[in-house]
Amino acid sequence: MTNALSLFTLLFCATLGAGAALALALGECMGVRARVAAGTALAALFLFLLGSSAAVFSFGRPELIFGVLKNTGTGLFREFASLGAAFLLLLLYLIMAGRGALERSTKSGAALAGIAGTLAAVFAALSLYMPWRAGWHTLAMGLPAFGWSLSAGAAVFLLIADLEARREDFEEEGKNRLREDALRMTVLTPLLPAFGLLIFLARLGWGEAPSDAPTAGRLLAGDLALPFWMGAVLSGIICPVVITRLIRAKAAKRMRMAAPALLLMIFSALGSAALSWSVLKLGVPEWRFF
Repeated sequence: MTNALSLFTLLFCATLGAGAALALALGECMGVRARVAAGTALAALFLFLLGSSAAVFSFGRPELIFGVLKNTGTGLFREFASLGAAFLLLLLYLIMAGRGALERSTKSGAALAGIAGTLAAVFAALSLYMPWRAGWHTLAMGLPAFGWSLSAGAAVFLLIADLEARREDFEEEGKNRLREDALRMTVLTPLLPAFGLLIFLARLGWGEAPSDAPTAGRLLAGDLALPFWMGAVLSGIICPVVITRLIRAKAAKRMRMAAPALLLMIFSALGSAALSWSVLKLGVPEWRFF
């Protein structure tokens, strides 16, 4: 697997996994069924495992991961450490839920898993960070991934709320409250990646850089403009905003929202993956001799 495909797969899976982990934490607080919460945790677990596998096999020889884990100061170490932490916390949550742990214990476990999952997506985006390399020199590259993780989390929670609303044993007041809370979360979250992206571009264009090599210009109007505008902007920002308006229209008519919620999840993950692919191609090598 090539580095570009590996990074794309990793960010796609990590963003969806972070969204599922965040939705798990929200679902625990809102009192969704244990079976639904467990299914959400399993989905997040699988997504993080799939993304981690793609990252490991990009080395060519998977045993090289042991060398990465020895270098604790690298971005790759932080990436795999955060992915491992998210995986273990989700597994711990499933064990606690399976053994009938107290509600406060499962809520705490779900909250920790949600935080770890979000950090895993951010650190995956920051795995390219190198302060001496133009295009990869700013930590702001992790901000859009953070926004897309929150957007995916709101979408997954909306999907859960829509499925829970179909329960016949769920009182009408509880259904309405769950749907309204989920809809409220989808109002602003699709815009969060846009703010992160603007900060990242501003840091590239006007912040300190290790060289005067073009970076922001390549994304906006250069050789990387097509994947940037079609992937990060259209798929990751414009489409989610349009889908959010569709969701609001469906909610006003009391229609099902599972399909647009699923689309919102996918486009959020696509935006995160597409931006990381563009940033990978953006890196300009800078040689330093000591």
